[in-house]
Amino acid sequence: MKKGIVALILASILTLSVFSGCGNGGGSSAGKTASGGSSGGTKVIRVAWWGNQVRNNRTAQVLKAYSKANPGVTFETEFTDWSGYWDKMATQAASNSLPDIISMDYQYLKQYVVKDQLADLTSYVGKSLNLSDALDATVSPGKINGKLYGVSLATTSPALIYDKETVQKAGVTIKNGMTLSEFLDAAKTIKAKTGKGADFCYPNGEVYMEYLVRGQGKVLFTDGKLGIDKSSYVLPFFKLFENGDSYLAPAEVLEASVDAGIEQGPLVTGKAWSTFTTSNQFSAFAAAAKKSLGIATWPVGDNDVQKAMYLKPSMFFCVSNNSDNKEECTKVIDYFVNSTEANDVLLTDRGVPISSKVQTHEKTKVSVADKQLFDYIATIEKDYCSPVNPPSPDGMTEVATQVHKLTEQVLFKKITAQQASDQFYTQANQTLAKAGK
Repeated sequence: MKKGIVALILASILTLSVFSGCGNGGGSSAGKTASGGSSGGTKVIRVAWWGNQVRNNRTAQVLKAYSKANPGVTFETEFTDWSGYWDKMATQAASNSLPDIISMDYQYLKQYVVKDQLADLTSYVGKSLNLSDALDATVSPGKINGKLYGVSLATTSPALIYDKETVQKAGVTIKNGMTLSEFLDAAKTIKAKTGKGADFCYPNGEVYMEYLVRGQGKVLFTDGKLGIDKSSYVLPFFKLFENGDSYLAPAEVLEASVDAGIEQGPLVTGKAWSTFTTSNQFSAFAAAAKKSLGIATWPVGDNDVQKAMYLKPSMFFCVSNNSDNKEECTKVIDYFVNSTEANDVLLTDRGVPISSKVQTHEKTKVSVADKQLFDYIATIEKDYCSPVNPPSPDGMTEVATQVHKLTEQVLFKKITAQQASDQFYTQANQTLAKAGK
């Protein structure tokens, strides 16, 4: 989520891949019809997403299958890791050159809608886009003011993913519903006995900060200002990094994880025993780690007044307002949502599919790791979750950067947790107020 210089350079020079049957796709502008191809011209659809190599391969395979079933439709693909993706999308939005189909995270959806960059898909529902097999709870997060701007491909949730062998060697238990004190006690024991520390959501700190505030009954990020009236609400978050010598992975390891991706991250490389992420990443971590991993809820505050856990869309597909092929784009989205053949390839990479029919089909085919994910979502939905917060307001990209810079300063002992809390409260309010004008 951070704006690493290397990630930004790599994102800017990504080569566009053109899938099967494209007459002259390279160099076409978003949504334009390329010359050659079928008699009506080949439709070239640009699709952008973030992810690791597993997701890239699977998504590309599904798009190729769509092209094969729909002659005259080809795809140009753009992908990068999370840390560079939003810089790239912001650059393209500023130049009015967003891809036709844009992968969108829940926290950024509202910002793009407010700027009139996404198409309203409401009129396509029941026609080229079938959402009848999805629960309203999975569809409604894609709506702003009653209009549908994003279609979730799957459901996900916060998840603590951990190395079972390391936890067992330490003689501790990691389970759903642990309080923060319980988790830190376990993490201290694990580090003392195995030498491995925890990765505490370091690259994406604003997400866990918001999670802790949720447990206190507050919405942290609102339009034009923070939803808290004093900095003490976020102090527990920064304290985690101020007092982390006895339970965190080394500061240098955490800092190196920012742009590392799953395959080179500290959990997979053995430099940490845990990571804070989203549940849809579980299968990718399991495949990369090649060892037995466990999955559990994020630890909650010791004195929470509401359930902090939540279910959320793992990744929306949205359509650019400037696309000349909006209807075809909705057909592509429908294929990702409702095709069992497509989901046999995608599996749970983006989470548990939103279509009940696809869920039923996939449960008979999934791997051991995927079955863990299905069971995890079913368990927490029943016992641990409250409704997800509204989408993040405009200005969150800058706020996320501010959180990370302050967390980094606390981690490396340059400022105290109290100083970071006070600075965050002032800076974030200023940023959100400016963005909300």
